[in-house]
Amino acid sequence: MDKLKFFFSGAYDFLNPFIKILLTRGGVLLMIAAKETVAALAENMKDAKGTEKQKVALNLISTRLKNEGIDMATAAINQAIEAAVLKLKER
Repeated sequence: MDKLKFFFSGAYDFLNPFIKILLTRGGVLLMIAAKETVAALAENMKDAKGTEKQKVALNLISTRLKNEGIDMATAAINQAIEAAVLKLKER
């Protein structure tokens, strides 16, 4: 039911450009890289500030995607990092 409410809400229209990115090969790799990187940094940089972890995550994910031949906008990577952080906090 929540998925239907989301689909018919204004949130879907707002997030639709990001969703389209995630449905590509690069988007799938972005999601994987963001989840793995955020989890690793949460464990290995426990005492660091969020902004510091975000900068490191951005650099690591950008490099990983470039090594796979994927050029991804910084804004999309930052959105994926934020989504991964929120998902991690749900655990």
